Amino acid sequence: MPDDFFEEERRGEVRTRSVYRPALIQTEDFSGFCMIRDISPIGVRVEAFAAIVTGQDVIVQFSDTFKTQGRVIWNEGTQIGISFKAEIDTAAVLTGNGGSETNRNTRPLRLDVECDASVQLGSDVIPVKVRDISQRGIKIAASGLSVGASPLVIIPGIEPKRATVTWTQYGICGLHFNVPMRYDELASWAVRIRTEAVE
Repeated sequence: MPDDFFEEERRGEVRTRSVYRPALIQTEDFSGFCMIRDISPIGVRVEAFAAIVTGQDVIVQFSDTFKTQGRVIWNEGTQIGISFKAEIDTAAVLTGNGGSETNRNTRPLRLDVECDASVQLGSDVIPVKVRDISQRGIKIAASGLSVGASPLVIIPGIEPKRATVTWTQYGICGLHFNVPMRYDELASWAVRIRTEAVE
């Protein structure tokens, strides 16, 4: 990390917290997962699989209910330093409960993405369209699935995963992975999908 990344925090005695949790990072032409490493009210250090350059404006989404704007102030390989345009309440952001660390109600971040996939139920293979994905589950456009079914989800570029259908509505289904996806697997896959879509 550059020596001056949190220099302002040190001068102003603003607390920097080391954490390890995913977030979404969005630029003008990219949206994908990143991993928060350090955070303070005025900035964050993240690890990202995508090439995001110094000086680029970004949006960092910490949860379904909070995101903030910032600018990349340094870039070293996969490590990126982002300065927020406005200060944030780090305790409230990290807990999602106004700063209370005893009553967390975190919902996994979902990346909006569209790609072809399939689900296998017994010998039947059903083509589906992915609508969004997180480490814990996936939303798909599909027919013929009912709540409680446990299909094998087959997405190109990802190891097939067993999941349980938790809800269906108007041809859209929500599935919960029996074993959550690894962050690095999901993040690198999301970058490939975005790259292929642009190409």
